[in-house]
Amino acid sequence: MSVLKLPIFAGMVPSVDKHLLSDQNAAYCQNVWLYSGALQGIPQRINIHPLVNPDAQVAFRIPSAGVDPSYIFDSFWVEFTDVDTDFIKAPTAGDSFDRYYWCSPTSVPKYNTAARIVAGLPPWLLGLPSPAMPTAVAASGTSTTLVSRAYICTFVTAYGEEGPASPPYLINGKIDDIFTVTMPACLATDMGTDRNITRIRLYRTVTGADGSVDYYLVTDKPALTTTQTFADNITDSVVTSNIALESTAWTAPPALKGIIAMPNGITAGFTGKELWFSEAYRPHAWPASYALYLEHKIVGLGLIGQTLVVCTEGNPQTASGVNPASITTAKLAAFEPCLTKGSIVSAEEGVYYASANGLMVVNPGVASNLTQTYISKDKWTEILNSGRINGGKLGPAYYAFGAQIQGLFQDILVQDDMEQQTINIGTTQGFMLDPQNSNVGFTYVGAPKSILSVSNDSLSGELIMIMDGAVWWHNQNPGYLTETYKWQSKIFQTPHLENFGVFKCYLYGNPTFTFSDPQNFNINQVFDPTKQVLVMRVYADDRLILAHEIRKSGELHRMPTGFKANFWQIEFEGRARVKNLELATSVKELAQT
Repeated sequence: MSVLKLPIFAGMVPSVDKHLLSDQNAAYCQNVWLYSGALQGIPQRINIHPLVNPDAQVAFRIPSAGVDPSYIFDSFWVEFTDVDTDFIKAPTAGDSFDRYYWCSPTSVPKYNTAARIVAGLPPWLLGLPSPAMPTAVAASGTSTTLVSRAYICTFVTAYGEEGPASPPYLINGKIDDIFTVTMPACLATDMGTDRNITRIRLYRTVTGADGSVDYYLVTDKPALTTTQTFADNITDSVVTSNIALESTAWTAPPALKGIIAMPNGITAGFTGKELWFSEAYRPHAWPASYALYLEHKIVGLGLIGQTLVVCTEGNPQTASGVNPASITTAKLAAFEPCLTKGSIVSAEEGVYYASANGLMVVNPGVASNLTQTYISKDKWTEILNSGRINGGKLGPAYYAFGAQIQGLFQDILVQDDMEQQTINIGTTQGFMLDPQNSNVGFTYVGAPKSILSVSNDSLSGELIMIMDGAVWWHNQNPGYLTETYKWQSKIFQTPHLENFGVFKCYLYGNPTFTFSDPQNFNINQVFDPTKQVLVMRVYADDRLILAHEIRKSGELHRMPTGFKANFWQIEFEGRARVKNLELATSVKELAQT
């Protein structure tokens, strides 16, 4: 006499043979949410924004004015066709212009204000050019005291962003001369469509009592497309009361492939093997002297606390420091190349990324393979199938989908002669992984259409994805609906040949579903979410022997007779929340469990 019980449901351990799994683990599961131990579906995706651009692969949210920024529905969405686009808010607290910055491998760094983005106005190029060298002549003085000075100019945007200095113009004259300075013209495109330059500033040197020489502001004029002159007869004592030049080395950024906002107002970016840093709270200014050259090509950036994680085509590295001029880097011991930028996810427990050997998590000083103990390298390779993935966090779990790579996630890890989940080629199949929760483990995640990108909203933390021309979100609000799931148990072996005769499946409450058709006991039935809530299948010695529609919790179901088997496997497919399952050889035995 035998009794088979499933009192708790858990996820997959792909490296363990399906005969050797723990009783609660699944041989295969998809779209399950197992944090409570009950069997239920993952929260259902809902469409929250139809895309304006049908070719967009990633979208970022700008909250509406006066609305709680964490409220994901009342927002404007910025769409990009490059899935590797990074999009950050200005690191300046209380930015009155409400600026956003972005770049990608296919686009140079740009920025815009929220108001202009919502109005559909084009972005500005990030950073400013250096003006041409000014010129000057000195005349009219009568003093015998001679003076030597240098003049430079800078451009300034309508948002107060100041660019690098022009080459200096050196001139000698009398201390009471009038120095007529010709300031250079500004390109019409830099004043209009490209840079939004509105001002030109003139600085000159003043030698201090200690012999130090600094540039001080002489005048601030509207920028023109033609040269303009300024007659400088201002005394040194007046000039030194003006602001000193700060932007001597503030160059425009190179063609960065990615950016991320660090603590202390620093923006980090990369291109090739170069790691760049902006001036603190000035994302338009990227002094070349701050750039660091790494051993391996950079794939992407993540952040844990105040530490920047640099994921490369070789060893991961960390970078830290409160001053962009003195950032220090550390190369971690693990040689774990990052497979794809989209797999990088920053979380409070570390920075995740996918390597060829598993899912890595980086903390200051250490990189760990989270999947090493329960997903072998060959299984991980089959799961990825050399594809690139886009990841995010759904609650505490790492959640990822592929990105247009043929054959991604093809191994479904179930018996060949069973009814198997159909997996479309491409990006309709992903996975969810929580190594910190043994009950959740690993599970596949399916979607009805190709998912082009997965990311976390920077303001609410919610996981969002691009699918079927829209932005989608897993709704976890009270009373949420769930996706259709499939869960297959391990293969149980009875001590001797056995025939289970009856079973009861217990649900969390009876479904409030109006059934229009008779209860279905067809062994070849396919679950229909429009007419059913749950179908249970039983396999004996690798053969499907039963498929029953479940409608009521604790309802007695009889199983076919006339055979015995040693190996048994259970499969659930549906939306109902399952509490437990009991199988026995007889009604009497079932009553005694």
